[in-house]
Amino acid sequence: MIRTFRYFISFFLLLLAYFFVQRTVFILYQLPHSVAISFSEYVSSNLHAFILDVAATCYMLVIPVMLWSVLLVKDSISLRKAIWWYLFFVIVVSGIIHIVDLGLYYEWGSKINHKAISCMAYPKEAIAASLSSPVWLLLFILIVESVFLLLLYKKYVHPILNGSGSIAFKLLTPVLMLGLLFIGSRGGTQDKPVRKGDVYFSNNPMINQASANSFWNFINVLATEDAGDPAAYHIMPDNEASMLVKELFKQPADSTSKLFSLSKPNFVVVLMESFSSEVVGAFGADYGATPNLDSLAATGFIMSQFYATGFRTDQGMVAIESGFPAQPKTAVIYRYGKFEKLPSLASKLVESGYQTAYYSAGDNAFANTDAYLLSAGYQKLHGKDGMKVKRMALFGAYDDELFDFYLKDAASVVQPFYHLMVTIVSHEPFDARVDKFRKGNSLLDKYINTVRYTDNAIGDFIRKARKEPWYKNTVFIFMGDHAHRMPMNRNAWETERHHIPFIVYGEPLKKSFRGTVSSRTACQSDFPSFISAQLDLPHEEFKWGNDFMNGTTPALAFYTFEDGLGILLQDTSVVFDNQSLKIINARYPGMADSVKRELYHGGQALLQQLTKAYFELGD
Repeated sequence: MIRTFRYFISFFLLLLAYFFVQRTVFILYQLPHSVAISFSEYVSSNLHAFILDVAATCYMLVIPVMLWSVLLVKDSISLRKAIWWYLFFVIVVSGIIHIVDLGLYYEWGSKINHKAISCMAYPKEAIAASLSSPVWLLLFILIVESVFLLLLYKKYVHPILNGSGSIAFKLLTPVLMLGLLFIGSRGGTQDKPVRKGDVYFSNNPMINQASANSFWNFINVLATEDAGDPAAYHIMPDNEASMLVKELFKQPADSTSKLFSLSKPNFVVVLMESFSSEVVGAFGADYGATPNLDSLAATGFIMSQFYATGFRTDQGMVAIESGFPAQPKTAVIYRYGKFEKLPSLASKLVESGYQTAYYSAGDNAFANTDAYLLSAGYQKLHGKDGMKVKRMALFGAYDDELFDFYLKDAASVVQPFYHLMVTIVSHEPFDARVDKFRKGNSLLDKYINTVRYTDNAIGDFIRKARKEPWYKNTVFIFMGDHAHRMPMNRNAWETERHHIPFIVYGEPLKKSFRGTVSSRTACQSDFPSFISAQLDLPHEEFKWGNDFMNGTTPALAFYTFEDGLGILLQDTSVVFDNQSLKIINARYPGMADSVKRELYHGGQALLQQLTKAYFELGD
């Protein structure tokens, strides 16, 4: 009997030590590109993590206890081996989850969530996206952690596995142990089981994520459908939240400033992959990577404080097309029954007499892009399969080939038209073979070089387009689909991580706006309202955005990350974490506490109502 308890206590402590090592490795891995932490924060992380570590350990021990219960009836070498091979399997799985979290947090600022699992439906793209991570280092971490734990188990724990005992012991102990595992797996005997937010304690999101056991988090994601439950973000009464949100998205009498001299110009909207404002010269960068965009901006109109609502192309696309912002943890584009109910700019423009088309050099099936855009009213979709591709990067053909294909196709287009294009070469891992503007081989060098390539492709495209008959009637809008942690190695929650370029250029742009800059705060979900207002079309259905050319509407931008939101209201901003209910960052530390609270509660209300709206879209 004593040997049995020694065995399971040793097993239990060994797994706890394993999770302690994983957490320490996670923190060390993220430290070079995260906010510095103190030793006391590290200690606190381990203390707060204990409850989820225990829960994860209890999950892992259920099957060994059940197999041991059979051993009590009849000792068997096969059953002893089964326990060993089970441990081997579960440790390797846990190790894989751990190294995926290492890379995923670096890229997305989150551990595995529903959004990441949705991407697994496209394994080719998922593998390509992972290539920017140090794969060999991650595999080394997996092997060292797993082998070390298995060796310790085999030498010190497995030999004391025992199946002897009295009849009463054999009858009662398995029931008692399974009961203890049940209590431990739910975090105690309280009414509600332990949740991820119970281990959040810091204003530093990385420390909070480190405290959340990776194995437990993965099981929790699999056990919950998605992040669409409004109860997860229900902070205040719905009527109070609704009133606060209505103040953020007022629909006052239309007094928009008209940018264009034509009543129905053509539109070519170019979503530039991973373009951050921090790499574009016209927005203050000094890398010299965007001379062509800078030239267009000099005679165009730019929004200097424009923000992406998320950090993926599909999020940006839904925001500029349906005015529906990015959601934490999940993405509406993966839910057919939901995105089909969203309003769309393309459908509105088709009703107004526009021809609509989408151009990409990638796979239009990725992230349900084709299904969403067809549902949104795009009459034609063009992807790499319809192009004569000469050069391919991991995610698609090169941008110059996309622009050349567009020019050929647009030669026969009927005006007025609204065309959406998405570039691809500056997609991580930046594998495209482009000229080396910067001679190094770091991630930053690769990023800058691919941005410079896309900028050159845009310059060539505009020079060629000027020769086309439709050019004089066409407005070109260049914006980032989302930003990137490069060039400044930003964290996912940082406001600057979501700051993207927005440039309007073309002959229909009124001379009074050429070469001008608006410092008004705006974001991608404002875009459908902006275009609609410019064309004198109603836009009340786009409830999550403001017409940023209407000076009487709030100058608002907001974005979501793993489980939080950043909200900017002109010159002020607050970033908060929904799990810890803490303010992570405020743009101006000297802002009045009352302003912080107002923005904080407005952001909470916005997140609550956005999640409620997502849920009410149904399936």
